[in-house]
Amino acid sequence: MADLENFTFPDFGGDAAFEHLRSRVAEHHACGLAVFALPPRLGGTLFEAAWRLRGFEDYLCELSVGSEISLWLLDRLADLGSYYSRMIAAADADVLFIGDDVGEPVRLMISPDLWQQTIGPRMRRIIDAARAVKPAIHVCYHSDGHFTGLLEHLIDVGVDAVEPVQPDVMNPLAIKHNFGDRLTLVGCVGTAWLWHHGGPQDIRNEVRRMNELLSHRGGLILAPAYDLMPVTPWRNVEAFFAEVNNQ
Repeated sequence: MADLENFTFPDFGGDAAFEHLRSRVAEHHACGLAVFALPPRLGGTLFEAAWRLRGFEDYLCELSVGSEISLWLLDRLADLGSYYSRMIAAADADVLFIGDDVGEPVRLMISPDLWQQTIGPRMRRIIDAARAVKPAIHVCYHSDGHFTGLLEHLIDVGVDAVEPVQPDVMNPLAIKHNFGDRLTLVGCVGTAWLWHHGGPQDIRNEVRRMNELLSHRGGLILAPAYDLMPVTPWRNVEAFFAEVNNQ
């Protein structure tokens, strides 16, 4: 604990960074665009940043037994996250974008109960800090992989949208059925294989299929469900936007 308490967390710019952020948000708003803004982070907002600082195995072992070190570190990261979420809200951003990669392809890295006990209350503090400044700000939570088991807990702490819903590891239709009146789904289009190795018509078909399945009652932002890489053919990207504009 003495080592941690003597650790100096980084300063990401304070008021100077805020003025820059506020002017950039205003520029985007003047173009008619909504603004997603994310706090400075080390991989993720809480869970990912903590294990990157401590080491993956060490941190998960510490967190699972509720060690003083694991919870102290989460509190300091939540302090930082709350400070910057207030800054983001004061800059008039439309969406606070937070999250951690907590999902593997077939399961969570952390149980829903442990997340609710340790990560959840601190995530709520970050969200509440933003909404104390701008009550109407939306909150989008990011995690790759399978994190269906956290959706109810995410809603409870104030999350409005989840990203990316990857259709090969989660069931977008089931999520829409169970949470569609409370969550916006972001992503849903394609697999890594489809984006990198499929053709433009494959992408168009997938956009059309997901729109037909999920767009009823709103709450859908179609987007690639995986990162677009240098290997992704540009014609597939063009086909995605062309088909989205046709819907």
